[in-house]
Amino acid sequence: MVRQYGYRFCFRKIAFLLGSALLSGALPAQNINDLNRARERAQKGYVDDQLKLAHAFHAGSGVPRDPVESARWFLQAANQGNAEAQTNIGYAYSRGDGVPLDFHEAFKWFQRAALSGYSPAQNDLGVLLMQGLGGPRDMSAGVNWIARAARQKLAAAEFHLGLFYLNGIGVQPDVREAIGWIRKAAKQEYPAAELVLGMICSSSSQRAPLIPTRWIADKSMTEFLLVKGSQQHPMQRVGKAFPNRDS
Repeated sequence: MVRQYGYRFCFRKIAFLLGSALLSGALPAQNINDLNRARERAQKGYVDDQLKLAHAFHAGSGVPRDPVESARWFLQAANQGNAEAQTNIGYAYSRGDGVPLDFHEAFKWFQRAALSGYSPAQNDLGVLLMQGLGGPRDMSAGVNWIARAARQKLAAAEFHLGLFYLNGIGVQPDVREAIGWIRKAAKQEYPAAELVLGMICSSSSQRAPLIPTRWIADKSMTEFLLVKGSQQHPMQRVGKAFPNRDS
């Protein structure tokens, strides 16, 4: 599946519009007979087939795109304890995609998957904690969850953790540590990390924050940080562009 997203990234009071597409295992066009078989098995409770249907309806592959039907099948798989499905239904609740917008539900499902060790959910739970969405705001706990995902080599989390160290968000500023994490994400060919690493390397000073600290309280940051473009995450995510803001 190809993920595409765009966002505005502030550096030295200049807004850069980033656009990128990442491959996370392209979803092939579904044969209608395969989908019919998957539906039969999904109705019998087979998790793999419930996920297959959920992805097909989400992408409109072999069937008309139907976020409600997609969410229904993700929820069935999530209720059977599948961490991927739990994360996907959590993300659906965080966007109101096929289900009502509900950050408390998103938090609940991210937490369940995160506790099982699923790194995309750990990142997403950390983001909600840092934003105070679905529960009390807890910057320290949020960074800790994102750090757990980063230690599992989730490129998005490595990048986010690097930005936090660079800007002193939830941690003490540490440029060396920041560059180390951003470099790890760049080595996985994470586009935003490659760009930021290039900015850092070409700059004679790292005084200006890459992301203004006050943005962390803005809900627009959630759209950016929720495992957007992560190669390990199964859902296609389209993020909103950041508004132009001065740091």
